[in-house]
Amino acid sequence: MGMLKLLGLKGSSEPYVTEEELKLMLRGAELSGAIEEEEQDMIENVLEIKDTHVREVMTPLVDVVAIDASASLVDFHHLWVTHQYSRVPVFEQRVDNIMGIAYAMDLLDYVQKGETLESITVGDMAHKPAYFVPDSMSVWNLLREFRIRKVHMAVVLNEYGGTVG
Repeated sequence: MGMLKLLGLKGSSEPYVTEEELKLMLRGAELSGAIEEEEQDMIENVLEIKDTHVREVMTPLVDVVAIDASASLVDFHHLWVTHQYSRVPVFEQRVDNIMGIAYAMDLLDYVQKGETLESITVGDMAHKPAYFVPDSMSVWNLLREFRIRKVHMAVVLNEYGGTVG
């Protein structure tokens, strides 16, 4: 646009290709064999990510693997061995009361220090507070916030402030 202005020409404020035209081109490329159907789907999903809400992609609370803050690091180790999650929400008394996130890699620090894992609680080592987001937030904005805040997990709240995922 700067070059057009420099030359005294007016640029169009409309995009050269609309989203629908781009989708048609993608479909044509897939039909001609230039790209695979999976690649076409992936590109279309990227185009739709700004219109997708966190509630549509989150893990529902009933499916969340979490651990009580009062559990020992031995319990956390058993949970990790069973489920293999690198990050686990930490709750106090009820699973919908998330207070932080436990990182499996942090277990190594305690093992290397020679500390007894039975005497330390998950709540002691949890990263606090957890990052909370509304379920109405767009996935695009959430990914941007993850990058800015350098976090990889968020607790999703509904419009009443209740934990939903």
